[in-house]
Amino acid sequence: MTKKKKIKDEEYEAMRQRALHPFKPTLTDDDIKAFEEKVRTESLEAMKKQKDKLNDYEKQQIKEKSSFIHGGF
Repeated sequence: MTKKKKIKDEEYEAMRQRALHPFKPTLTDDDIKAFEEKVRTESLEAMKKQKDKLNDYEKQQIKEKSSFIHGGF
């Protein structure tokens, strides 16, 4: 047997052994669900903060307009 053939046989055997072992994912369904819940919660909190900022800005704009309208004309 040549050296090249022996290396190919060893590589083939290593691939065959890896194929025989069952796949074990590093993340479970529970891990994924927990991560999704975390992202969902953070997203909702960020949305609420943005909404509050927008509401505060709109209130400020309304006050400025009403003070201008009622101010001197």
